[in-house]
Amino acid sequence: MPGTAIREAAPLRAVGGREMQRLRTRSHLVAVALEEFRRTGFAATDIARIATAAGVSRGTFYFHFPTKDHVLAELRIAEEQRIVGEVSSRAGKRPLAAVLAEIVAGIEDAERRLGTELVQQMCAMQFRPDSPSSSTVSDHPLAQFVVDAIIEADAGSHRDPSVLGVVFLSALFGLLSTADGPGPERAERIDLLIALTSQGANWS
Repeated sequence: MPGTAIREAAPLRAVGGREMQRLRTRSHLVAVALEEFRRTGFAATDIARIATAAGVSRGTFYFHFPTKDHVLAELRIAEEQRIVGEVSSRAGKRPLAAVLAEIVAGIEDAERRLGTELVQQMCAMQFRPDSPSSSTVSDHPLAQFVVDAIIEADAGSHRDPSVLGVVFLSALFGLLSTADGPGPERAERIDLLIALTSQGANWS
């Protein structure tokens, strides 16, 4: 009956509206937290500061994020997705070394936009046992992209490309999280890491 259809559709619209509001609030919290991280530093920023700046209660923050580390994890995933999107959008088949260099360039762009300290914190999350990030390769856009690039460069090999991909990213994130920031020495070490990874993918 027409009346029944209307009554059944109304709750669906209400649920859709609540979900949109939830997503807007979550996105607002992430944006405000990012500004606070950049202004004060990740370690010095507490949840009360983020909630106050966002104009919400601490309870609202906790509804969306158990800790500020979870905000940082969401920012990291967004940056990984951005880098993967930019690198994969470039036409033409490229050597593995060129792809890895483009990934590094994407991370360096994040350093310029977000600040070196915040990117260091993102990279350091990979080594913390209490990190909210998953350790599954497929749950990390950048890790999956690197593994796929190694597979393409290493066609026909029986080695597990995920091992080489994880080693590359672990070494890269370790370097980025401990180095003082961009500079000749860091660039030299990254270039060496790219060269060794490319050689490893092409060993018979």
